Order: sequence, then structure tokens, then C-alpha cells
Amino acid sequence: MMDQADYVLSRFREDEADALAQGIDTGAEATECVIEHGVQRAMNTYNRRRADAAQTRTDTGETPEDVHPGWIRTDSHQKPAPNGDTPER
Repeated sequence: MMDQADYVLSRFREDEADALAQGIDTGAEATECVIEHGVQRAMNTYNRRRADAAQTRTDTGETPEDVHPGWIRTDSHQKPAPNGDTPER
């Protein structure tokens, strides 16, 4: 089983490159918005759910065998399950 720290600190996969680049660009735009227009406007602009989020979700809800079952795999990060046991959805 892969150590959690090794998994979190591992390099991104090639198929994650586009999402990573988009996230960096969005983060830079949000930072510029904070500087130019203030935190409130930036939060209202960049902390919205995308209308198509439900249709574009790729997470299957399955935990890879090499990741500790106390961690939930999501599209962008992992978080501990509430009870530390198997992931809940």
C-alpha cells in the first residue's frame, strides 16, 4: 500500500495536466481580481459551482487499491473519511 504522504506529494499524471494548468490560470485571475476589485467580488466571481460540474465529474467513487481506505479520492484532492474507515460518498 502506498504511503499517504508519498501519494499526496507524487507528481501529477499526464492526464491531469490540463486541469492543473487551468487551475493555475484561474488562481492567477482570482488573485488579480482581489487586487483590482477586492475580496468580496473575487469570492463571488470565483467561488461558484460550475453549472456543468455534475455532468463533467469523472470521479468514480472507487478508491484505488494502493491508497489507504481512510482517505477519499476526489477530483482535486484527498480528505480523510469522517470515521477513518472506508470512504463514504
